[in-house]
Amino acid sequence: MSLTYETPVFHPKEEIIIVGIGYRLDDDRLRGLAQWSAWRTRDLTPVNSAETDAYWQENIAKLLDGEQMQVHSGGAAGFLRALREEIIPFVEANYRVLADDRGLAGYSYGGLFALYALFQEPGLFSRIFAGSPSIDDDLRTREENYAAAHKDLPGRLLMTIGEQEGKELELVQSMSYRLRSRVYPGLKVQFHILEGEGHVSGMAAAISRALRMLYYTV
Repeated sequence: MSLTYETPVFHPKEEIIIVGIGYRLDDDRLRGLAQWSAWRTRDLTPVNSAETDAYWQENIAKLLDGEQMQVHSGGAAGFLRALREEIIPFVEANYRVLADDRGLAGYSYGGLFALYALFQEPGLFSRIFAGSPSIDDDLRTREENYAAAHKDLPGRLLMTIGEQEGKELELVQSMSYRLRSRVYPGLKVQFHILEGEGHVSGMAAAISRALRMLYYTV
């Protein structure tokens, strides 16, 4: 996950501050990878899923030659609270940024979290990039509930998906169409399919396109 900020200069589109959000991992690379997998699953998913927990625990055990590591999905609310109450205030107190032009960028589970934040804390971020987001029934329900209770959703949103991502392509495309159909006055939705790319290979292309489309085009 990362936050992005416009900076107050004469030509504001020339500077962006990117705040990367990560973890203090074990020096052993495999153990560090296992920790990263477990903790990002916890922080970026809105609801607990026993199936998700079991999937990652099984794969981590394979990575660590049978050693078990607990995975507890569903911690997105706590992570969003940490962004709002700790990370954002620290950045804005210590760096030359525009507090009214924050961005939030995430890929895969990070893309899911970015959309969750859009519906949960509208207006907290003015630019949102959701790359190959893991869209599920819970997120679709959150979108429907938001639409039923609100007439506007402020922000500029870019969603990307790899052409070779199978059924996920249809899910992301459907979310894009759904948001456009709401005709929110304050929301600009952009959607891009990355030709020839899959979930892993599309990450670099998606990030490059997000920077260009969210910050360097009108």
